Amino acid sequence: MPLRWIFFDATNTLFGVRSSVGEQYAETIFKLFHIQLPASNINRHFKVHWKDLNKAKPNFGKSSGITAKEWWHQLVTRTLVDSGLQSQSKIDSTFEKLWNNFQHPPSWFVYPDVEPTLMKLKDKQLPLGIISNFDQRLDGLLLQLKLHHYFDKVITCVTAGCSKPDVGIFHYALKDLQDVPAHQCAYIGDSLELDYYPAENAGMIPYLVQRENNTKSPTHDTNNNSTDLRILKTLADILSYI
Repeated sequence: MPLRWIFFDATNTLFGVRSSVGEQYAETIFKLFHIQLPASNINRHFKVHWKDLNKAKPNFGKSSGITAKEWWHQLVTRTLVDSGLQSQSKIDSTFEKLWNNFQHPPSWFVYPDVEPTLMKLKDKQLPLGIISNFDQRLDGLLLQLKLHHYFDKVITCVTAGCSKPDVGIFHYALKDLQDVPAHQCAYIGDSLELDYYPAENAGMIPYLVQRENNTKSPTHDTNNNSTDLRILKTLADILSYI
């Protein structure tokens, strides 16, 4: 049956971070205070605290009585303290600068295959959406990246109250599509664990984007045969399935 909706993951599917979290944090700290911290250490501590805080206060603190900005402040504080920055006033200043930076395009880049593909999909009058584990800054970032106007629906884990790989976020996105069944909706993402299999479990048709110049390997699931995956070497490959 023909596809009637196409949904996308956001980060690492439509756009990516220009440099690693550690590099951007270290650069900001050096510019503000001329203090050098190894980016590799920041990356290592960030990954640990990201996992812990997501488990303790999921969906950027929505159910924990804190705002997404407060959630990020806790994450940045824990990361930088463990990375060697002990002054709370310096951490606070660094956080405010980072919070602002990550709302704007200089911290991000749009993959070159994205806009031409979105234009062709809209020419075919296909409604497009996003399902993402992003916070409430996503709409504003999409506007600044000049992508927002392509999308008819933008769902984040904050609005849905659950995050990928929970199939609930996919059900939330599908619930008001005016009798469009899940099996006529595609979902395109870069992760097997967070995107492909959860979308499949929600009844959607999943596609895994694996750009040829992307060195990141997809999550491997020994219970599934990788030869059966719907793989896009470029986002434009989705056009052959329309």
